[in-house]
Amino acid sequence: MKKPAYFFRIFQDARDFDFRGINLAKYFYDLWVTHEEMEDIDPSAWKNRNQHAFYRQPLLCLSAMAKCLKMLLTQRGKIIFFGSENRLTQEGDNLYDLYNYNIIREIGKERVLVLQDRHDLAAGKQYSPDLVMDDLAPIFFLFEKALQLLYRKDMRAFARRLAPGLAQIGFTEKTCQTRLLKFYVRFLFYKAFLKTTRPAAALIICHYARHAFTAACKNQGCRVAELMHGHILPSHRFYNIPGVKADFLEKFRQTFLPDIMAVYGNFWKEILTQSGLFLESQIINAGFYLKVKIPKAGRKSKTKKTILITSNPQVQEDLIQYVQSIQAQALRKGYRIVVKPHPTELDASYQSILVGNQIIIERKPVYELLSQADFHISVASSTLFDALLFNIQNYVLLVERYHDICQEILDTRIAAPLKEGQLPEAEQKSSFSRKHYMDAPHIKALLDALSLPLRNSAHELDS
Repeated sequence: MKKPAYFFRIFQDARDFDFRGINLAKYFYDLWVTHEEMEDIDPSAWKNRNQHAFYRQPLLCLSAMAKCLKMLLTQRGKIIFFGSENRLTQEGDNLYDLYNYNIIREIGKERVLVLQDRHDLAAGKQYSPDLVMDDLAPIFFLFEKALQLLYRKDMRAFARRLAPGLAQIGFTEKTCQTRLLKFYVRFLFYKAFLKTTRPAAALIICHYARHAFTAACKNQGCRVAELMHGHILPSHRFYNIPGVKADFLEKFRQTFLPDIMAVYGNFWKEILTQSGLFLESQIINAGFYLKVKIPKAGRKSKTKKTILITSNPQVQEDLIQYVQSIQAQALRKGYRIVVKPHPTELDASYQSILVGNQIIIERKPVYELLSQADFHISVASSTLFDALLFNIQNYVLLVERYHDICQEILDTRIAAPLKEGQLPEAEQKSSFSRKHYMDAPHIKALLDALSLPLRNSAHELDS
């Protein structure tokens, strides 16, 4: 993958990304990074992303329009929580959203509007979305057609201005215009929505997937805080952009970067401060705010060890090859290997390596699996940091094309290196402070930064 500086060698002037009063430099930078990271992934793995097609959802659209109208008329001055779908955890019969539950519980649901782009695969979670943007797809579609005619000349001029560099980042002029149109329609919708509802503040997950909403918030003077999701190590190209020019950085901050960045611990604050994308005063240690029930570790066998491998689409083949390389040794020693696929992966991809009940696939919550394992192996997953919540040996499988991020994780001393064909046998002793990476929740610090009171200001979440 190319370094961020590549983008800024191609595009020399941030003003080239101006479109009708909005600068879209960060939007197209993020699209380029996403394209680079996702282009090798099997599209079938993303089968649920467009499950509500235009022709299947007229009733959903009517319902969403009614909800939206009600919000415009009656739901003013609230806090908007724009989250992500399928971030679910379950305790008994209760289903929760990992990212919104603790915060909404502390603020009070009566003060919050919950938005999502898409529906969750499982229904019935606590604090389910008040509005799902996919349900408005027919409305967006019609507006796209109208604005395509209205602003055709402006969009063509924008794409032609960028044309010399588009091919070098894998885009065509048509792709550029399509992405521009989709952004602008949603920006106008959110702008009107925010202008009417006048929210007290907004909380988001992944600013690099909330461009239109964040830009509308900044346009309307609504303060936005982003909640940390996953890791943000120095090689994370959405949060650490070495080589960014001053004029680009100024535009990034004006339009698409949140006003507040809430992180899990001081380790992440130090990384973001060094990156220069955010000012130090913008970075808040909110602690590990997720809704997670840490299962009590059961009695583990002293002879039969369990290896947990957490995957993601980018390293699927690497992990399959690794399991094949240790299969004979593992079976001979009586080890049990549990593969936890990423939610976007298909179980069928791992069928070739399964062996009875000794090499299996599990879809249980990752925290439950971590509590039952002796060893945990991943490549560049944030689960390596989740594993700090457990007394478990952590390993990074070395993959050459992810050398930088593997080394960054090893430098933290939370994990040991592992090569193909090597079993995780040695007891690794590391000295580090878990609190430095995963602090106790400080939701009040986040809300103070947004000048928002807690519903129950006298108590803080249990750590």
